[in-house]
Amino acid sequence: MKRNIRKRLLLILGITIIFLLSISFYRNYEIKKPTAELSYSTKILTNENVTVELINPSTDIIITNNKGKNTYTFQENGSFTFEFKDKRGHKGSVTANVNWIDKTPPTAIINYDRNELTNQNVTATITNFSEDVDIINNEGKNTYTFEENGEFVFEIQDKAGNIANIPAKVECIDKIKPISFISFTKGDTPNTIIASLSTPTEDIIILNNEGKNTYTFQENGSFEFIYQDQAGNESTTVARVNWLKTNKKNQKSKKNNEKVTIKVEEEPIVEEQTTEPTLKTETEENPTEDIEKLEEPVRYENQKNIFLIDLSLIICIFVFMKIKTK
Repeated sequence: MKRNIRKRLLLILGITIIFLLSISFYRNYEIKKPTAELSYSTKILTNENVTVELINPSTDIIITNNKGKNTYTFQENGSFTFEFKDKRGHKGSVTANVNWIDKTPPTAIINYDRNELTNQNVTATITNFSEDVDIINNEGKNTYTFEENGEFVFEIQDKAGNIANIPAKVECIDKIKPISFISFTKGDTPNTIIASLSTPTEDIIILNNEGKNTYTFQENGSFEFIYQDQAGNESTTVARVNWLKTNKKNQKSKKNNEKVTIKVEEEPIVEEQTTEPTLKTETEENPTEDIEKLEEPVRYENQKNIFLIDLSLIICIFVFMKIKTK
């Protein structure tokens, strides 16, 4: 009985010793496995390559891959495992992971407040960025106003430092007024002229004259065509005619209807004698002679007025006959 107990105790002791020896061997094996650390050239978002270096080995090691070099350069995101061993042949490894390389330039689109032909300024707005960016020109503004046709480049930069040039181009601004010329042709009826608005420098819309590009002159004068181009620039061209013949019949009728004014001077008024002439002595002058002297200037004045009237009538008749012969 005691022997059996002793045997059991010895068996248990042996198993325990074997177990402890196994643990010790395993620990010694793990301790002997070499280790190392990694160092990165940068760990922040970048658009440049990242270099990783194998540092601080736990013992002297020999790198068995990467051509024996202790550095590796990442040109893009990814991973790389350094493999090495110590002098006793125990192997070790460590893996480098990089996911902060960004070499892709940002993108964006341009919107315009006007796309059709216009005579106004056009504003371009950069928007819909592919990522967070900064506008590094244009004073940081996301809009640019074109006063004339041309191109402007927005420069944007993402957080990794990638720069992209986003061009805005405008070709729809037209601030130049159109020009047209006048051509003349004979009208369908006598003594009329048709003025035509022709050879415009671009497509136009006539704003007056019921949209027609012709105007018929029936008498001398001028007419102003008002028109605009497709962009809204307004312009005018004046047609003038001064070579049409005037209507002679109308001119004669007008002259015949004119009043002829003859200025007739009134006869002088002679006051009558209210008292009889006083008889005089022989030494006094003859009274009949005085009467004759008084009447003589009156008769002369009347004859003069009659002569003037006759002369005026003769002149009027002469003028009338001249007009009629024409």
